[in-house]
Amino acid sequence: MDTHQVDGRVRVRARVEGVVQGVGFRPFVYALAGEYALAGLVGNDVHGVFSRSRAWRGQAAIELEQHTDPTERGTYPAGIAERDGLFLLSGTDLINATAADLLAGVPVPIAAGRFHNGVADAIVRTCDRIAAATDVRTVALSGGVFQNLLLSGRTVDLLTAHGFHVLTHMAVPCNDGGISLGQVAVAAAADYG
Repeated sequence: MDTHQVDGRVRVRARVEGVVQGVGFRPFVYALAGEYALAGLVGNDVHGVFSRSRAWRGQAAIELEQHTDPTERGTYPAGIAERDGLFLLSGTDLINATAADLLAGVPVPIAAGRFHNGVADAIVRTCDRIAAATDVRTVALSGGVFQNLLLSGRTVDLLTAHGFHVLTHMAVPCNDGGISLGQVAVAAAADYG
């Protein structure tokens, strides 16, 4: 199986080799694709069965949020490294912890909740480190990741509990819509400048 991005969508190619029972396979794949809102095709060739599917870029993140148990308070740890004045969060730590729990039989909603809590915790720990070095206690949360209401809410609650003043979007979207508005403002200012 391989994946790559095309036009903001993730393209996945998979191949099943060997003897494949064809009766009912295509209807099964069709139903599965419908369940996950995937578009693509399934076919046969001399090597077996192949499939190609596409999903839009944010689909996995949205599905993770939708499958989260909002009452889960456990968290996965994420390492934070500092390099050249930048803080780098280890997403690998979060993925590995999530995968280990899922393989151990932890239900998806619990694991998804712990993943969200781990991201929020890592953001707060990073802000704590920055505040300790700079005395800055105001944090602006922006970017498409904060369209995730669960993550946004958890992060705001934790930051507030740690004594931060938190700024969030109200009139302008936090995603590409906000970037577009900023680009229009810059272009308008350049026309009058």
